[in-house]
Amino acid sequence: MKPPLKLQINARSDTIATKPMFRSAYRQRRCLVPVDGYFEWQDIFGNNKNKQPHAICLADDKPFALAGIWEFWRDPETQEQMRTFAIVTCDANSMMSKIHDRMPVILRREDYDRWLSDEPDPADLLAPYREG
Repeated sequence: MKPPLKLQINARSDTIATKPMFRSAYRQRRCLVPVDGYFEWQDIFGNNKNKQPHAICLADDKPFALAGIWEFWRDPETQEQMRTFAIVTCDANSMMSKIHDRMPVILRREDYDRWLSDEPDPADLLAPYREG
């Protein structure tokens, strides 16, 4: 019996442009992942078993977009072609670092068009969201 495939749900900003699994999608298939919040899980005892969930949203409670990439994927068992996506993560800002060392890349509304553009490497957008 084959082991199950491990699908990647996150793409690290520091390796997204070079890692074979993500580099093509980063250059050509970026997307916005609309959310009104997300959960981050804090390891409260350091044993990676007992985790405290934290609901994260913007101060104004408005929806926002996470940086994402998408790809075509073929199921090796059925040969069915599917679209999958991954959320881009970066180092946490100091506020979030109390919960976890990484966070999703939250894009500013004025950067949505640029993220979706043909620009091959908008690396400066892959930064922690401003605090507060």
